[in-house]
Amino acid sequence: MLLQNSLIIFGLKAKGGIYTVGLITPVSRLWKGAHWLTDVTFGIVLSVIVVDGIDNFLANKKSEKKKKNILWNVKAGVGTIGVVGTF
Repeated sequence: MLLQNSLIIFGLKAKGGIYTVGLITPVSRLWKGAHWLTDVTFGIVLSVIVVDGIDNFLANKKSEKKKKNILWNVKAGVGTIGVVGTF
């Protein structure tokens, strides 16, 4: 449990670091006067929504993976013998 909590905290710190690096370009564009504050704010909000949506989708997809079980059966008949795997 402690390891899982530390991974969650590390994930949040890593995500915060990625967002911080991602802010360099918009802040520099504001600093140079190349964009308005509303343009940069809309871009940041849109980026956060898209990235979090993809992150949640991938996390759900990973947790929904089923363990692949194969049911093995030995079949024997007149003059034949075989193994059948059912997925």
